[in-house]
Amino acid sequence: MKIIYYIAYGSNLNLDNFLKRCPSAKILGKTFLQDMALVFKGDGEELGYLTLENSIGSTIPVGIFEISYFDSLRLDKFEGYPTLYSKKWISLDLNGRTINALTYIMNSNFNYHLPSLDYFKFCLIGYDYFGFDRQFLIDAVKRTINYASHNDDKKPRN
Repeated sequence: MKIIYYIAYGSNLNLDNFLKRCPSAKILGKTFLQDMALVFKGDGEELGYLTLENSIGSTIPVGIFEISYFDSLRLDKFEGYPTLYSKKWISLDLNGRTINALTYIMNSNFNYHLPSLDYFKFCLIGYDYFGFDRQFLIDAVKRTINYASHNDDKKPRN
């Protein structure tokens, strides 16, 4: 069976839901991604979901999993691949060895958009499970508001 390393940074850190989608998943550990920041994006019809953006000097906590090929297919469907999210492979250190791990990044055609309270709570539960500082999620909300307000400044006024 093909094994895939997977990086979770949002609602997939919530193990109650994630393990239903990916029943063969095994938690391998946690680490930080360098030069990345969390933001929420979506569109006018949908509320925002977490995604990663390049941000020099920033770090974010992530959970590392081992999943099966079949779990990855279920994740593709859940993440709305390829319409909502694209796949990205990231090299990172896991217990002294370099691995290439899969994660999902929201496609660039979506705007900064705040999440629903329920989605935010799902993310908080996962952060608590992994012992991550909730401030990372709070900062993601602040960053999203800041970026969205700057984008609004560029829109033509009637």
